[in-house]
Amino acid sequence: MVYFTRSIPPKLNQTTPKRMSMVKRITLKEMNPTQDTIYQDRMIDFTIVEDTCFDFNPNAAHLVVEDENGDLSRLYIFKIDKNEEDWEEKLVFGRVISDNLMFEMMSLRVSFIW
Repeated sequence: MVYFTRSIPPKLNQTTPKRMSMVKRITLKEMNPTQDTIYQDRMIDFTIVEDTCFDFNPNAAHLVVEDENGDLSRLYIFKIDKNEEDWEEKLVFGRVISDNLMFEMMSLRVSFIW
């Protein structure tokens, strides 16, 4: 197995909203998978519909998620520190990922790729 240790700085930076009242819901249909975009002040709720895979990289997770419309997507979460959090218990089949866990992951500076 090969691991890459070099990091590339992000092209875009995401900021957290000033107030939760500014946050609007978004679905996978509204997102453009062909563009590298940060959706400012948007939040998506999704359910994990397949067992999370932590095998391909010790600091990453691969999930298959479903949004409220029933659309499916792959989700990769990088920069996971397994010593800091118990991710294998948080990212389980059937878990609904919504505001609280999403903000917790953002505060820990993990990276998401859809």
